[in-house]
Amino acid sequence: MRDRSYRRPIGWLTKALLLCTILTLLSAGLAMAGLSGLQVAAAQDQGAQASTQAVNVELILDSSGSMEQDVGGGETRMEAAKRVMRDVIAAIPEREGINVGFRIYGHEGNNTEAGRAESCQSSELVVPIAGVDKAALNAEVDAATPTGWTPLTLSLQRGAEDFSPPAEGTVNAMVMVTDGLETCGGDPCETARSIYEGDVRATIHVVGFGLTAEEQGTISCIAENGGGLNLSA
Repeated sequence: MRDRSYRRPIGWLTKALLLCTILTLLSAGLAMAGLSGLQVAAAQDQGAQASTQAVNVELILDSSGSMEQDVGGGETRMEAAKRVMRDVIAAIPEREGINVGFRIYGHEGNNTEAGRAESCQSSELVVPIAGVDKAALNAEVDAATPTGWTPLTLSLQRGAEDFSPPAEGTVNAMVMVTDGLETCGGDPCETARSIYEGDVRATIHVVGFGLTAEEQGTISCIAENGGGLNLSA
């Protein structure tokens, strides 16, 4: 299988540009003449033809307590993630056929054992995948606060439920931003495979940061099994 991972450290600006590239390519129809290598791969992965008519994207943000940790320069992981998200949202074209939703997870309970049960069930679609409402998307980004545990598997499963099986000419994709391992049980790596190979056929791109070698392995596996890109620093 082709390796889609970017394993060298990359800056936040580069990370934002890469994410913007993903969304821009998805929204461009994927089948114009003179496609780049990344465009061709995306089209092949989704079985997209020249008649791409709809692009459905779900942005998924980690709101676990560890997002409060510093990434340098006095900026927290959450603050850095929000900058990336805002850049992505600003780059999304507003036209018919582009649908972008927003899901947040780990935003309830707290990151102690007492709050684990509630937090591990917290994954909520706060902006539906219907059109492009940049005001609503940015409002949810602004409201995100580091809170609880990290239910990666649950969020992928619930995220997949937000999509319908794609009709001909439809592309489904998730962009997950996270800083760590699954802390609520489950297997996000195999879940990503089942989503990508299942009825909704959603490609899964992952942005990870502040990762240990073990965490990087998990994030890489999610992206690879999900047919997407691993954009990790």
